Amino acid sequence: MVGALRSRRRRHAVGEEALDRAGRSGDLHAEFAVLGVVRSSPFRGKGSLPKLAPFALAAVLAQASLLLPPGYSSGPAAAASLSLLVAAGAAIGLVPWARLSTRATVVVPLVYCASALMLTLAAGPNSGIGVVVLIPLVWTALFHDRWQAAVVVGAIVLVELYASVAQHALDATLVRRLVLWGLLGAAVSTAIHGVRDRVRDSYAKATRLRDQLREAEWTEERLRIALNLQERLGHRVFATTLTLAKAAQFDTDRRTHDLIVGAVAELDEALLLLRNGAFERRDGGTAIGGGVPLDGGGLAAVGPGGQ
Repeated sequence: MVGALRSRRRRHAVGEEALDRAGRSGDLHAEFAVLGVVRSSPFRGKGSLPKLAPFALAAVLAQASLLLPPGYSSGPAAAASLSLLVAAGAAIGLVPWARLSTRATVVVPLVYCASALMLTLAAGPNSGIGVVVLIPLVWTALFHDRWQAAVVVGAIVLVELYASVAQHALDATLVRRLVLWGLLGAAVSTAIHGVRDRVRDSYAKATRLRDQLREAEWTEERLRIALNLQERLGHRVFATTLTLAKAAQFDTDRRTHDLIVGAVAELDEALLLLRNGAFERRDGGTAIGGGVPLDGGGLAAVGPGGQ
């Protein structure tokens, strides 16, 4: 039995080790928070800088592209775009997001949508820079709630509408831009949130599995201790009980005999409590490992002198 228990413990330890490797650098909650699976501020917490860096780099490079030939066509629009970009970056770094509701975090991608609009107007028509609106779209789909992603998709449609009107786009071009950007935004947001839902389910299952493995480990540890107690303490007490029972058979003093019998009865009760408390199943079934009779009362019941 002990060998089987050790084998099961090794299997459970392997499962526990696999889960611990997933969160070796921190708790599972912190690991999944980086993916936006658990509710937390997207601008704070473990791993916030690595996930922000690619989006920040893309935004800065898009802004710097205005310096490439033929340059920008509108100075005020370029200045407004840069100002809004700096404001979004300052908000990420300076606003105490941990103290605010997670609903307020949608302000940052909305500000960048405005910056992308000004950037598009500064670059002029046919510049190809309008694709930067994908930055807030992908960000909100990855790290914000569904309703926040829907708000940003709506903002992107408005950005395309304003940019198309400002650049005097044809009616067909205007409708095509609005429909395609709306469909693209909805498709990207839905797909990414679907992946997040599956990861969230995996997170919940991993948490439950880890709890079950820990519970199994505690149960087996308790059984191991109980087996050790039965082997060492139980056998010693049982041997002492037999010795006292034999002594009672040869003692002719009734008073001494009664004292010995009482001590034997107490030891018998202690052994029964040890066995039942450690090994008896909760459903009232057969006691685990209870193959050795622990009743010494039959010997103790013999009268003085072995009568």
